[in-house]
Amino acid sequence: MSMAPQRKSRIPESLRSLKKHYRSRSFLKSTDDDRSAAAPSATDAQSTQPAENEEPEDARSEAQAEDASTHDPRELTEEDIPTLFAGAPLFSVDKIKGRRIPRVDFPYDDTLIVRDVSDSPQLSHEAFSAATLRPHLCQVGHQDEKRGLPMGYDINVVEIPSMLSEQGMEPGTVGFDHFLEIPRSDHLRLEDNDDESVLNRELLEESPEKLGIRWLEQRLIYERLMELSQVHQSFKESAGKRTILDVQSPGEMYAHLFGKFLLPPRFDGSTSDPTGLKVQIETLIRVLKMKGIWHDFSLVEWRIRFGRILWDSDPSEADDEQYAGPSERDMLLLQILLASELLLRLDAISGLPVKEVTSELQLTEAEVRNFANMKTRKTDWDLVLARRFLENIEISEETPAPLTPKRRGFLAALNVTRQVEEEDEPQETEFWLRPRYRERQLSGLLHFAEAIGWPHLREVSINLTAKLQDANTPPSPSLYGTPLASPLATPRVPKDVGGYFDDAFRRPYASRASTQRSIQLQPSTTGGPSTPQRPSLLRRDSSQPTSTGSGGPADIGGWLSRTYLTGLVLPGEAISHFLISTLLENDRAAVTALGETANLYGGFVYGGRSWWSKSCVVGRVLATLDGSKECMGWISVPYVPAGFQESWIDIVNGTVPPSPGKKSRARIDCGEKIERDSTYLAGKEDAEVTGDDLILLKDTAEAPEQTARFNKLQLVPEHLMQVPESDAEMDIVEPQPSYTAQLTFDLPETTVTLTLTYDIQFITAWPCTPPSSASNKKLRRLNRNSTYGRSGPVSAHPLHVAHKYRIITPAQLLAGSPHLTPTSSSISLLDETAASGEVLVIDARAPRNSVDSISVLKAPSNGDATLSSSFGGADAALLARAWCADRGEHALIGRVGRTCLACCVREARALGVRIVIRV
Repeated sequence: MSMAPQRKSRIPESLRSLKKHYRSRSFLKSTDDDRSAAAPSATDAQSTQPAENEEPEDARSEAQAEDASTHDPRELTEEDIPTLFAGAPLFSVDKIKGRRIPRVDFPYDDTLIVRDVSDSPQLSHEAFSAATLRPHLCQVGHQDEKRGLPMGYDINVVEIPSMLSEQGMEPGTVGFDHFLEIPRSDHLRLEDNDDESVLNRELLEESPEKLGIRWLEQRLIYERLMELSQVHQSFKESAGKRTILDVQSPGEMYAHLFGKFLLPPRFDGSTSDPTGLKVQIETLIRVLKMKGIWHDFSLVEWRIRFGRILWDSDPSEADDEQYAGPSERDMLLLQILLASELLLRLDAISGLPVKEVTSELQLTEAEVRNFANMKTRKTDWDLVLARRFLENIEISEETPAPLTPKRRGFLAALNVTRQVEEEDEPQETEFWLRPRYRERQLSGLLHFAEAIGWPHLREVSINLTAKLQDANTPPSPSLYGTPLASPLATPRVPKDVGGYFDDAFRRPYASRASTQRSIQLQPSTTGGPSTPQRPSLLRRDSSQPTSTGSGGPADIGGWLSRTYLTGLVLPGEAISHFLISTLLENDRAAVTALGETANLYGGFVYGGRSWWSKSCVVGRVLATLDGSKECMGWISVPYVPAGFQESWIDIVNGTVPPSPGKKSRARIDCGEKIERDSTYLAGKEDAEVTGDDLILLKDTAEAPEQTARFNKLQLVPEHLMQVPESDAEMDIVEPQPSYTAQLTFDLPETTVTLTLTYDIQFITAWPCTPPSSASNKKLRRLNRNSTYGRSGPVSAHPLHVAHKYRIITPAQLLAGSPHLTPTSSSISLLDETAASGEVLVIDARAPRNSVDSISVLKAPSNGDATLSSSFGGADAALLARAWCADRGEHALIGRVGRTCLACCVREARALGVRIVIRV
C-alpha cells in the first residue's frame, strides 16, 4: 500500500508560496494541556480574572447546540486556519538586488481595509516627500496634484532607514521597517584617507588633467547647468517623451563633455561608435567613482553639509592662500554637473525600446546592463542629488546693479584721477539659484510649525511670507539666491570630516553616542537701517549686502534655511534639521530667548513647553504624555524639566547593550529567523500542531489600578567635554554641559527614580483586523477554552502556545526593581523571561475614568510645568517607557482596539524585542 505524501509546512517557506487555504487535518491533543510556559506565572504574571461580561444568552445557546451537533471540537476543518488568522499580519524580510526589505503581509485577507492599514501615518505634507525615495502618498489635502508618477531612469537606491516609517502611529515611536533598518543606517563615516585618495587630492590641486578633468572654467559650468536644467524641465513636462537626445545628438554631447569639462578617454575599439553614449556614460561613472575628490552623498553628513558648501558665506572661511586648487563649492558644482550629464543620458536610454537603443544608439543589452554593474552606491546618490537639483532649482543669469552710483558733476570733470578711478568697469553677469517651488516649501514649513504647536506662529508666518513675496519683486534678486561664481576659495578638504554641521563639534554614529552636537544658527534680519553682520547674499563683493525696496537688508536666515526653502533637500534625516532651523532662524523671539548656538540632536525649552529631537530618548519617552505633538522628527511636550527655562539641552545616552549570550548580528539579516519566530504556528509542521495548541489571548476587562504617579523630570549635569589640544588654537565656542535625564515617580509608600540611560526605540505594533466572532464557531470554542475565560465577543487572533509571554502590571514591574529593593534576588525579571524565552507584556492601559495627563499639568507663573496631585492616565505608559530606557530594552507599543495581544507578541518576536507595552 502506497503511503500518502507528507504535507510540507507552509511555515517558514517564502510568503509567495502560501496557499489561500490549509488542507484539512485533525488535532489530537486534549484541551487542558499544561500551558505553564505561555500562561502568567504565579508571582510576576497577572492572575486570571473573571470576565466582566458573560457571553450573550443567544450565543451561549448556539454554542451548546454546536457542541451537541458538530464533529469533534479538537478537529479543525479546511477553512479554519485561514478564518482564524484572517487579518493577522505575517512578518518577513525579502532580499532583492542585494538589499534586505522588511515585509508585512496578510496572506488570508486581501480586503481593502487590510491593504490600507499601516503602522505609520502618511506624510502630512507634499514638501516632506523630499525625505524619502520610496513610493508613497501624502495625506488627503496635501498631495501635489501636479506631481505625476516617477519618470526616467530607476536609480534603485533608497534612504536607510526608511523615512516613511520614521513616525509610528503611537507618539514617539517608529514603524516596523524603520526599526529593522536602523543597524544599516547611512550613518557618519570618516573620509577616506588611503593612498589613492591622498594622491587624487594632490593631483586635483597640481595637475587635474591627470585625473581626466580639465581646469575649471566657472562660466562653462554655470551655462551648462542652465542648459541641462531646461532639458530636464522639458523632459518632465512632456511626461518623459522629450529627452536630451531630442536636443543634442550623441556627437554633440560628446563634444560638450570632453571639450569643456573632461579629457577624452582612450580609444575604445569594442564599440562601433567611439564617441557614442557607451563611452560617455562609462567615462562619467569612472570619473565620479574616483576617491578623494568628490563628496559621498550616500552618507548622511554630506546630505546635510552640502547646503553649507553651497550657501554659507561665513567670513571665517577666508581664502586659503596656500591652496591653489578649485574651491570646495566649485568641485561640488562640477560633481552636480557631471552627475546631471549622466542622469539625462540614462533617462534617455530608459525610455526607449530595446530595438531602438540597439539600432540607433549602438548600445547592446550587455552594455546597458554593464552600466548598472559599474555604478556604486556613491554614484547612485550622485544621481539622486542631480535629480533633486534639476527638479527644484532654476538657474538665471543677471547683470548686477553697480555698487556705487555714477559720478556726474563739476568736481568729477576736474579731477581726472578720480574720474579714471571711478570710471565704470564692465559688469560681469552673475548666475543665481532660485527655487521652483517656493510656495510648497513655505507651506510645508508652516504646516510643520502648526503640527508641533509652535508659539507666535502667526507672526512668523506673516514675516516670512512677506520676505519671500518681496523676493520676486524686480529688480531685487532672490533672497535665497546665491551667485554661482564662488567668491571663496575654501580648502577642498574640510577641517573636520567628522562633523555634520560645524567644524568644532562632531555628530555621533547611528548609535547616537554622547557628543557635543552644536550648530551656529544665522537668524534672519528685517528691513531697517542697520547693516547685517554677514551679507544676505553671496556676491563677488561680499562686503555689500543686497537691499530690498524697503531700504534695508531682507534675509531669510543662513544656509540651513536656504537649503530647505530652495527644496534642495536630500532624502534621510536632514529635513528634520532644516525644518526646525528654518523656523528658529526666522523667529526673532526664539533666537533672542535661546541664543544662536543650537543642538539639533537634543532639545530646548521655549514658550512653556519642551521641544525634543526624536533622536533624543527623552522626547521618545515623554511623547506618551497627553498634549504632546510630533512631526518630522521633532516632539513638543507640555512639560518643562525642573529648574529649566529658555535654553538648549544636550542629553547623554548610551548604546543598548547586546543580549546576553547572543551575537551582535543585526536582526534584519536574520530573515529566516524572523519568519520562524513569528509565524502563526510558531514554525511547526502542520502534522505537529493540534487544536489545543492555539489559545485566545485577550486583555482583561479592567485596566490595572494606577499606583504610580509621575512626579518630575530632572536633568543631572555631566562633566564638560574636554576640548582636544589640536583644537585649542581654534576659536571654538565653549561647549554647554550635557545632562542625564531622570524621571521620578511617586508610589504609595516610596519614590522611584528611573534614569533614561540607554538610547532605546519604541515601535508601533502593526494593526490587525480580528475575525468576527459572531460567524466564527471555532473562535467561540477557543474563547471558552481561553486562559482568561469567557469575556463576550471575541476581538483577537489565536496565539500558538510556543509563543511564550508573561503579563505584568507596572506595579509588578517595579516590585523587583533594584531601585526599590537593592538586596532582591540576583535573578531579575528580565533574566527570568530571557531564560524562558517569554515576551514580557506590560499592561499600561489607563483606567477608564482616569484623568488625562495634560489635565494635571499646571503652568505656574515662572513658566515651569508641574504636576498636580491627581493621578494621570498616561503615567503607567510613561513609567513603562522610562523603565525600558533605564534597562536598555526596546519595546513594542500595542494599543487596544488597533492590534490584538496575540499579534503584538508575534511582532515582538519578529523584531527580536522582549517587551510589549499595552496601552
